[in-house]
Amino acid sequence: MVYGLGFLWLIALSFIPSFEGRYVVLVAPVFGFSVFEGFLAACIGVILLGLGLGFGIGFVDAVARRFAGSSFWLFRRIGLLYLDYVGRVRVRARKYVERYGFIGLVLFVAVPLPLTGVWTGALAGLVFGVPRRILVPALIVGGLLSNTITLTLALTGVYVVSG
Repeated sequence: MVYGLGFLWLIALSFIPSFEGRYVVLVAPVFGFSVFEGFLAACIGVILLGLGLGFGIGFVDAVARRFAGSSFWLFRRIGLLYLDYVGRVRVRARKYVERYGFIGLVLFVAVPLPLTGVWTGALAGLVFGVPRRILVPALIVGGLLSNTITLTLALTGVYVVSG
């Protein structure tokens, strides 16, 4: 099993906010891969993204907040969009993170819907002060669960359509 540039593109797609690994499973056949190969690429991407965001979300937050105060309109717009997004994350994730802690954050990341996922979970962890030793595993486990849910739904759909 030798993968080339196409497989690396699948992994790179899993880094995109809101797209993440869960949708890589579904688009893999468009690039000539099976859903299982997409699942593998998505899992690699989620692990890398979980580690990267778990340790780097504070830097991303600081840069975006600086952008919000910039005099350059594009940077300011990006920063203000980020702050708006963080506000929505705070409202949406509060019930999961404050009430259930690690398990709540895992479940929040695992739900394969828009405004959930690894990126949003990392922001929620930052907003609620979740320590890295809890945040990183929650992002990875939640992301892997999300990929598994999507794979299950994709395989069920293929079975129903072909059956």
